Amino acid sequence: MANKRAHRRIAAKSVTSSDDEPNEELTGAIVDFSNGNAHRLQHGDMQPVSAINLQRNLLTQLPTGLTTLMQLRVLDLSVNQLSQIPVELTNLVQLTNLALNDNLLADLPPEFDRLVNLQKLYLSGNQFEKFPMQLCRLTKLTTLYFGGNQLKLIPQNVASLKRLEILYLGGNQLTEVPAELGTLESLRALMLCDNKIKLIPTSLSKLTKLRSLSLHNNQLTTLPVEIIHLVHLGDLSLRNNPLVLQFIQELEYEVPTLKELSGRIVRNSKIPYRQLPLPLCLIRYLDSARRCPKCRGVYFDTRVKEVKFADFCGKYRLPLLRYLCSPPCQSMNSSDCSSSEEDEAVQRQKMQRVLLGYRDS
Repeated sequence: MANKRAHRRIAAKSVTSSDDEPNEELTGAIVDFSNGNAHRLQHGDMQPVSAINLQRNLLTQLPTGLTTLMQLRVLDLSVNQLSQIPVELTNLVQLTNLALNDNLLADLPPEFDRLVNLQKLYLSGNQFEKFPMQLCRLTKLTTLYFGGNQLKLIPQNVASLKRLEILYLGGNQLTEVPAELGTLESLRALMLCDNKIKLIPTSLSKLTKLRSLSLHNNQLTTLPVEIIHLVHLGDLSLRNNPLVLQFIQELEYEVPTLKELSGRIVRNSKIPYRQLPLPLCLIRYLDSARRCPKCRGVYFDTRVKEVKFADFCGKYRLPLLRYLCSPPCQSMNSSDCSSSEEDEAVQRQKMQRVLLGYRDS
């Protein structure tokens, strides 16, 4: 519940107030009937009107006359008790900004795609279980907030929203991300936090304008290597994923079996075992040896995990997982590890910063 409230607060700002960009061409009146003042809305006194703030009025239905204000560009109906949107609202075809967050909505009228001029739409904190397909036909959308709902699936048709710059889908029930999101080349911010996502598609690497990517509180165990192509990414949040936990928790080292120890001796001593009368299964086992990148020795089934960092966009050092043959290799000096204990401590701090979603200063 706390997470849901958090995602509601993100979109709680009135769209009639100053935003990232000023509301352009609002030639009519801008009126504020929020916080229990909806009764003051009198149609006879409202022409022409460009923006109305009706948030926090406990509305269960739209005020009489609201849907006749044909010049309306900005409408804030957030934080009310609306369980449905009447089709008459879709007559307001001049709307560019519409806030419906923090209501009781589970669907939108089929005619919602009549609002062809919508650029910013706020639907967070409602009860949607499905992504309304009507939204995929609103091709002028640049901002879409859909957090704090119960979405389980993002339709492939989302690819039609080519102008989207901000897409907020945090706090839903998503388990996967469609590859089609990678076609939204105008995206600057993508929020997928607080879901149940296990895998990120490699197609997201095509979002070359992306500056903010929120993936925390999911079930990610790995990231696609192609993420390094997001050269403009300035904010990356990964905390509270299995990917993080496997790097920041201490890992137990199992004692090698006698079979493994014997196999290591044979391979490290370069004994020509294929010339010996050994069972085929044992020869195959000896052939399966893997090389330790630190000491250049070999290992079979028993290994130690280590994190090696790679520079990413000059802001982060991303953790890359590799395997060593034994715990002593974690602390030994080599050309690809820290040259001192101080360097190693710095590396550990950087690991924690990137995995917890912070930027290097």
